[in-house]
Order: sequence, then C-alpha cells, then structure tokens
Amino acid sequence: MKRRKALVGILSSMLVLSACSLSNSPKDNNVTEDITTVETDSAEPDNSALLKTEFDFKSFRDAYYNHSFENYDMRHFLGSTNNLDTREEDGDQWCSYYINFSYEGNGYSIQASYTEKDVLDAVYITKESNNAMVILYDAGKYTNDLDELMAYDESVTDWYTVELPEKYSVGEFRADLGLSGGALISPEVNPMPTWAPIEEWCYAGFIGKIQSDSTDVNIEFVNGVPQPIGLPTGNHFEKEILQVNPLENSDGWYVMEALSNNDLYTAAQLEELKESGKSLSDEEMFSLYWEFYFLKEGNDTYYYLTLAQKEFSFEEAERIAQSVEMVD
Repeated sequence: MKRRKALVGILSSMLVLSACSLSNSPKDNNVTEDITTVETDSAEPDNSALLKTEFDFKSFRDAYYNHSFENYDMRHFLGSTNNLDTREEDGDQWCSYYINFSYEGNGYSIQASYTEKDVLDAVYITKESNNAMVILYDAGKYTNDLDELMAYDESVTDWYTVELPEKYSVGEFRADLGLSGGALISPEVNPMPTWAPIEEWCYAGFIGKIQSDSTDVNIEFVNGVPQPIGLPTGNHFEKEILQVNPLENSDGWYVMEALSNNDLYTAAQLEELKESGKSLSDEEMFSLYWEFYFLKEGNDTYYYLTLAQKEFSFEEAERIAQSVEMVD
C-alpha cells in the first residue's frame, strides 16, 4: 500500500531536515500567535484565491511536541479548507486533509493523511517561501523538528561565493530545485515548454548541492583527489566529464568539470509535435550546460554550478567556476 505524500501544487521534490531528538514535553509555550489560514470550496487546494479563517497553531505545535496527535483530530481541516483528497489503491482508501496558514509573516501548508479506518498515518508541513518540507509524523513515529523548519532559512551564499557577470543574478534558495535544493541563475535562456521540464535546464545557470552519501553520486577519491567518475546519471540527460582541477581559492577542494546535454522534451512529446506539423531545432530540443562539481574528500556536502553553453564559452565558464570561494 502507498499513501499520498505530495502536497498538491507545492513540491516536486522533498527536503527532509536532519532528525532531532524530541522531548516528551512541549518546548517553550510562549509562542507569539499571528495566525491566519485559508479556505477554498474546491476539491483540490487552490492557492491562488484563498479566504482567511482561524487555525490554532499553538495547539497543533503542543500536540506535536507532546506526541499526542492521537488527541488532535486533523480531520477538522476539512472544515477549514474543504479539501478532501481520496484515492483507492489495492482496495484501500486514503484521505488527505489540507490547511494553509500564515505564521509570523511566513506561509505554511499542512497535510494530514488518514487510512480508510480513520487512523492517522502521516503529517507533513511545508514552508512555502522555499518549499522546504518535513515529515512530522509517519506510521506512528514522530520525526524531525517543527521549530527547526519554522526557523529554516537557507541561502546559497552560505555555501560559496561566485563572481558572475553583471547581467546575471542568483535567485532565492528553493528546496524543490536540483538534487538537494539550490538557486536559479537568471535570466531564463531556454523557453520553458508547457509541460514544465526541470527548471534549471531553462535558466542561465544553477547553484546546487548534493549530500556526499546520496545515491545520486558515487565520487571516488585517491589521495584526496576525486576521480573522473561518479556524477549523477539519468534517462533524460547525458554528462561528459572533461577534467578535474584543484579549486584555486579553497584548500582541499577540487572541481570536476563536465558537459551536460539535457532533454527539454520526451520522445513521445516530440512525436506529438511532429504529427501536428511542428518541427524543432536541436537548440529547442536540448539544453547544454557546462557543469562544475566542487568536491572535497570527507565533506558531508558537495556543491555544483551549471552555466548555459549558449550564454558562456567554456573558457568564460571555467573562469567563473575558478572564482568560487567555499564558505563550508
């Protein structure tokens, strides 16, 4: 059996903050109340036109830290948002109840999933400013830390600094981008197809991070030097590793350079376009990026920078990559 784990219209990938041990008693209860919530009459959440109603965040928070969700019925969220999402799988019905609210100037969404027997199965909360999401409760276990999410405000400048030409700008951190979150480098340089491919394949560049123990990478080091293997692979992109060099401004760090070719359309979509009489050039079908992976043996996190080939020559992109100074 599978349960619904995606907040509708919120996430394309999940960020799970590092787990923290939780006390059986609530944390400081002197929480400033500044709560508004949203209401809609549609069967699916519509975040574009939401009416405000009341939500007692303090009671929700206390129930979480007291490990007493069994006494906090989140099915009443249905009355606040009128959003009931049911799905039948293997003969079982799962119901998800949603509520959207603001707290101290930030927007949040909570999803509570119940089994067909009205047993609480999972609770998720998302911070809408950066799409960071954590699981608070899963199959009887309380996980992560609610207050940690509320305070979570990451920036790519916490990772490294980079010198970009004046016409380019780095956006805000978003947890739903890249492999483990990151920021787009504007402007958009490849028209984004209506089917919405990976956003970072349509911009001038991207700054991202990867946990070193992630299954997406398999970096091997010999005497502290990363070997030219182990970068992410996938069905809709190809990477050609070019070379590995020391990172000039940061001791112990190396940069693995690669060229990535990314599909903006699937084969089926291209066939549909062909049948409709529309043909695309290679430039319209694919996006090419110079990629630079910043690696250090023993570090928990690797970082990377991508720059669009149509915007930068290899020499220009390499100069930008070598301007990077690690903060980590």
